Amino acid sequence: KNLSSINFHDNVTTISSYAFSECTNLTTINIPDNVEIIEPYAFSGSSLLTIDIPEGTTNISDHLFYSCKNLCSINFHDNVTTISSYAFSGCSNLTSMTLPKYVSSILPYAFSGSSIITIEIPEGITSISDNMFYKSKNLSTIKFHEKITTIGSYAFYQCTNLSSIKIPDTINSIGAYAFSVSGLISIEIPEKTLSISHHMFQL
Repeated sequence: KNLSSINFHDNVTTISSYAFSECTNLTTINIPDNVEIIEPYAFSGSSLLTIDIPEGTTNISDHLFYSCKNLCSINFHDNVTTISSYAFSGCSNLTSMTLPKYVSSILPYAFSGSSIITIEIPEGITSISDNMFYKSKNLSTIKFHEKITTIGSYAFYQCTNLSSIKIPDTINSIGAYAFSVSGLISIEIPEKTLSISHHMFQL
């Protein structure tokens, strides 16, 4: 827990699971661009303030920054294609994020319990996964594109600052509890939406 700095050499290609987990004095780190794989939980519970994802890394693995409560800034490159489950869950100081334009998969709980206020979903995403923004209570603005077809269960559950949302006309399915206990005041359901699941707007 006393580790406060680390210098990598350029031959490093993998950072293993839990490598820097719970390093509560580690506030900054420079990861070499040659790093291709950063395994789950590698930085979970650390005190990182900001981080640049290296160019060689295409997958933000599950729980990678889980409960990094001091993390306030993250810089992606355009090679990132996947953000895995719980990757930024519990990042209570992370208020904004620009997602890479080629991201094609964001898995369940990716941003759950984070403090993101506004976010734009990349065009490669066709589904808002289950619990993606679960209990992200600061979320007030989300911008969709016209390729999204599904909003998963609990996707915006307890997003209490989300008072309005424009659902794309391409949406054909909205899962259970999707907007339950949110701050929505009004919403328009698209004509193509054929399935509205139970408890979608439960208070």
